Amino acid sequence: MIQSLMSGRKTREERELRQKYRNVFAGTDGQEVLTDLLTRLHFFDEEVNQEEVVSQNVAKRILAIMGVWQGLNASRIVQAFLGFPFMGPGDEE
Repeated sequence: MIQSLMSGRKTREERELRQKYRNVFAGTDGQEVLTDLLTRLHFFDEEVNQEEVVSQNVAKRILAIMGVWQGLNASRIVQAFLGFPFMGPGDEE
């Protein structure tokens, strides 16, 4: 099932699973958990070692299952990135 989610062809069961992932992370607590998971999986790290690359791939897979991290969303993802305020090192909120 996960492989077909990644391939772009979705069965009803896969669409339901995608919606369940989105539901889990939709609320405030879920967003905090997703942020924590992505951070622990080195998704936001600029430089990683080989082991951390595997972790980053897990983070990307979670986002792909949710329907977020896929090629057809590339321009929307870039637009979202460009909408963020510039924050340099030490400028954290």
